[in-house]
Amino acid sequence: MARANTSLVSIAPFTMAMLAINVAMYGVSAWQSHDFMTMNSDVLAALGASQRERLWQGDWLRLIAPMFLHGGLLHILMNMNFLWRAGPDAELYFGSPNYGTIYLLSGATGICLSQILGGHMAIGASGSLCGIMGAHAAVVVLRVPVLSQAWRSSAVRAEAFQIGFLLVIGFLGVMNIDNWGHIGGLAMGLFLGASFELWRNRKPIGRVGVFTALIFFAALICAARWTVFNPVYHAFKVAVAKEEDHDAAAEKEHTAEARKWAATWAPVHFLGVMNVAETDAVLHAHELGLWNTEVALDPYFMMVGVKAKYRRGDFTDSLVESRASLRSYLEANRP
Repeated sequence: MARANTSLVSIAPFTMAMLAINVAMYGVSAWQSHDFMTMNSDVLAALGASQRERLWQGDWLRLIAPMFLHGGLLHILMNMNFLWRAGPDAELYFGSPNYGTIYLLSGATGICLSQILGGHMAIGASGSLCGIMGAHAAVVVLRVPVLSQAWRSSAVRAEAFQIGFLLVIGFLGVMNIDNWGHIGGLAMGLFLGASFELWRNRKPIGRVGVFTALIFFAALICAARWTVFNPVYHAFKVAVAKEEDHDAAAEKEHTAEARKWAATWAPVHFLGVMNVAETDAVLHAHELGLWNTEVALDPYFMMVGVKAKYRRGDFTDSLVESRASLRSYLEANRP
């Protein structure tokens, strides 16, 4: 992927557009946050940060907007540096339409997977950037004369090391990394990169791969929008049925579904899915008035620490006894 000695705007218009939009959105976020270094969570939420409860209410913007938002100066500097260095070469190689497809679908795939398997408020272009990394890795592998001996290639090993290092750093918790977002973007980038490379080489399987990726992407969007297999989805719907729809039958149905799916996913509780005890704690908290739809949609509540506390039902005795609103708790503890 060699870069021609010409204007970046002419050879990589999509990359330059993404850089401009990301920087512009950071400026808007900083202005509204009254802080250039760290963005306010309420501001990010208002601008479209990924929140699955809002997506469950039909806010489709949450599937696209998060890839143009960043939480702080270091966050955007790291991402835009990578985009500046890797984007133009990738766009020149794949062509702007294909590269744009990789960038946007990888980013949106990361957001969907993050919401399905993670659930916390997510932002950043890293899902798209992981897609670029994955697409490049796919090309490097497919260029090996004998695929069964790909590991002997130093270029393939270098790509594997970079990807492995990123994943290890994420799962070790060294930085506040959205692991599912990275994995989703990386997987889509690998698949699309391989498909476009095979298509370039006039192999019919390439077109089939692209078509398959689009079908998978559509299914993933539906799973993120209607996450009926997640107990949190049904716990939220219980609150909606009681507070907004006043539908006792729906409330009862979603309560049963929440407990059913919590029991179903109990063996993989370590992935972050609520178990039966945690689900019951959430439903009980709603009965006590400690948790409701307003709180569930609160940006600060979406932060991992507070959400973990609510999921464990780890409320203080005084809070439960007074039946104070968790909204008051959030406001009192908001950074």
